Amino acid sequence: MSKPDRPKLSDALRQTPRITPQMTGEEESRHVHGVGANAKVPPRGARAGTRQVSIYLGPKAWQQLSKLKIDRETTLQELGVEALDLLFQKYGLSRIASMAD
Repeated sequence: MSKPDRPKLSDALRQTPRITPQMTGEEESRHVHGVGANAKVPPRGARAGTRQVSIYLGPKAWQQLSKLKIDRETTLQELGVEALDLLFQKYGLSRIASMAD
């Protein structure tokens, strides 16, 4: 018994009409300015005008940081800002006035 011939996927795709998705004003603005469709939307609200900074820590340093966060009843964000403030101070730079500055 032979298998019936199936249509090729490439032929079916060629015959399917292409639909251009409609963009919202914000999406269109990002696309027009060359940012691309997969770009992250900038933060809004309290984080507007800020940038993300990431660091990698080993398991021991992460454990120590987590314990400090719990012991001081604070957030990782507040500890990070405090750490950067001390780093800037060490190198003679002005201190961080607030998170938004």
